[in-house]
Amino acid sequence: MRCHLLVQQSHLLVTTTVREEVRSALGRGRVDLAERPDAVAELLERAGLAGLEEQHPLRLSGGQRQRLAVTLAVAAEPELVLVDEPTSAQDLAGAEHVRRLVADGAERRATVIVSHDPATFADLATRHLEIHDGTIREATR
Repeated sequence: MRCHLLVQQSHLLVTTTVREEVRSALGRGRVDLAERPDAVAELLERAGLAGLEEQHPLRLSGGQRQRLAVTLAVAAEPELVLVDEPTSAQDLAGAEHVRRLVADGAERRATVIVSHDPATFADLATRHLEIHDGTIREATR
């Protein structure tokens, strides 16, 4: 099973440009997408990162890096995505980009989202769990 873990502070960005990061992630997923010149541009547009293709990933703001990390997670098309606080560095617009990225393809993979803001992802979830006093339980809505 291919799995992608996305933590709050992602230090996995190693290429020279945002474009190359996304192209590399696409190559780990669907090769047909990696070969499409417009695939990278489409993903960056959905992430709110259009225009930053030639930037080095470490020159992005914290929120932009977080959106790039989510983009890389979904671009690789793993069977399971685990995301920890994916909107912690986002403003409202950025959080909506993250929500849409996570939602894209959700029917093709299992996704576990850890968030202090469950309302952002409520419509995507088939099951809600919460931790209360150290115990995991089914959440009441």
